[in-house]
Amino acid sequence: MTTTSRATIRPAPPPVAFVLLGVAGLLIGYLGFAYTVQVDPLWDPVSDYLFHAAPLFLAAVLCILIGGGLIVSRLPQDRPASVLFGLWAGGLLSVAAFPGNVSSTVSTVSGELHRFGGAVFMSCLPVAALRIAHVLSTTGRRVLALRRVRWAAVASLLTAASFGLAQLFPVLPQGLLQRVALVAHVLLLLALAPLMRSASR
Repeated sequence: MTTTSRATIRPAPPPVAFVLLGVAGLLIGYLGFAYTVQVDPLWDPVSDYLFHAAPLFLAAVLCILIGGGLIVSRLPQDRPASVLFGLWAGGLLSVAAFPGNVSSTVSTVSGELHRFGGAVFMSCLPVAALRIAHVLSTTGRRVLALRRVRWAAVASLLTAASFGLAQLFPVLPQGLLQRVALVAHVLLLLALAPLMRSASR
C-alpha cells in the first residue's frame, strides 16, 4: 500500500477557515496602523505588539492557528507531513505563549523560546507543503495547483530565510522582512486549499 493510498481524504474546510485567516490579516494590519509609534513596521518584529495590545496580537495568532489548522487537517498527509504540521502548530502556540525579548540587547528564556517557536512554524509549513506536493504528484493530480503550492512554499522559505538573516545583520529591516514572510506564509496556506478538493478526485 502506498503512502498516498493511506492518506485520509477529508472534505474541504468550512468558509470559517478563510474568514479566520482574513481576520488575522486585518488584525495585524490594524496593529501596524494603530501602533506605528510604539512598533516601527520597518524595523520592529510583529511580536512587539504583544507588549502594547496583547489581546489583539494573541487573537491574530489564534486565527492563523485555527484557520490554518482547518486547512492542513484536511490535506492528504503521510507521517513526515503530519509531524511537520504538528511542529508548525506547536511553533505558533509557543509564539503566543512566550513573549519575545524586549530588545535585541536583552536575552531571556522566554524570548529565546519565542524566537525558536517562530523559526519552527515559519520553516515547517513550507517543507510540509513541498512534501504533500511531492506525494500528490505521483498520483497525477492537478498539476497547476501543485505548481502553485511549490512556488508558494519556496517563496515562504526564502522570505523566512531573509527574516532570519535580518536577525543576524541589524542593517537589514527586520520588521519589514518578517511581515513579508508572514504574508507569504498565509498565501501558502491559501495555495494549499485547492489540494483538498482535488485530492478526492
